[in-house]
Amino acid sequence: MFTITVEITQDRKSQLLEWLDSYENPTGEYEKGLRTGLRWMIEKIGVKEHLYSEVAEVFSILINQDFINECKQKFEENWIDEVWNSGFALSIIAVLDLFKIQVVEFPTPKRTNKPLN
Repeated sequence: MFTITVEITQDRKSQLLEWLDSYENPTGEYEKGLRTGLRWMIEKIGVKEHLYSEVAEVFSILINQDFINECKQKFEENWIDEVWNSGFALSIIAVLDLFKIQVVEFPTPKRTNKPLN
């Protein structure tokens, strides 16, 4: 188990808020999946209470094998051919990437080469 320190910069807050605003009224299944995935990750990482503050904050996020396993499990459960699920899974990756949290052994997507229309 280890702890990483993540700075909730204004840029990161702005990006998360922009994503949330963009998918507030989703029109398609993909957008609904993105919105649900974003909300899940914001809760999981614990940044919800920091999104609307005026100043940049530094706080610790506990990253342990359970955290990684839960993200991997959610990704695997939701990365299938269904459009909604693809949006949900991609939200996991986007939020991890925004916070520079890299998971070396992330699951391989279980899908065919069908386009996500």
